[in-house]
Amino acid sequence: MSSMALRTRGLNLGAARAYVKERFHEAGWNRMLARLPPKDVEEVWETLILPTGWYDYAIHHAFLDALDDEFRGDEPNLGRELGQRAAHQDIKFYHSLTIAFVDPARVLEQATRLWSEHYSEGRIEVGERGTRSMKMVLTNPGVHRMVCSETVPGWGTHAISLAGAKEPRVEQVFCVHHGFSHCEYLVEWA
Repeated sequence: MSSMALRTRGLNLGAARAYVKERFHEAGWNRMLARLPPKDVEEVWETLILPTGWYDYAIHHAFLDALDDEFRGDEPNLGRELGQRAAHQDIKFYHSLTIAFVDPARVLEQATRLWSEHYSEGRIEVGERGTRSMKMVLTNPGVHRMVCSETVPGWGTHAISLAGAKEPRVEQVFCVHHGFSHCEYLVEWA
C-alpha cells in the first residue's frame, strides 16, 4: 500500500507538536519549524489542529523525519517518548468514552480499535496470548519507521503500565522496514 493514500488524525499531529514544545521548548520548536515544508507550517503546524480531523500522512512523515534529524543526537529515545506521550493522550481523549482499563491485556485488546482512530489504513491484531504476554501484529500501510519501531512500543509500554503492569516490555520482532510483510511485537509484563 502506498503512504500517499494514508491519512492520520490530528490527534497524532497535536501530540507530536506538544511533545516537541514540552521536551525541547520554544527554541526546539522553532528549529523544527525551520526544517518543515513552509506549506505544512502555515497550514498545519502553526494553526489549530483538530484532534478528530484527518490529515495527509505525508505531513506526519515529514515531521518525524525533521524530528529525527534535529534531535536524535540529543535524545536517542525520541520515538518511544513520543509513543508514551500518545498513550497518555489516548487515555485523556478516549478513557471517559470507551476504554475500560481493567488490566494490561484489556488495554492491548483496545489497541486494535485505536489504530483505526489514528490512521486511515493498516491494523493491529492480537496474536498469541499468555498469562502475562501477548503477541501483536501490525499490518503497516507505510507509516514512518519511527512509528513502527519506536512509537508503537513506547505506546504499548506506557499504556499497559498505566493499567498496572509491572516491568512492561515491548520488543519489535519483525519490521516492514527490514523487508518483512508486517511488524510484529512481543509484549510482556510482570
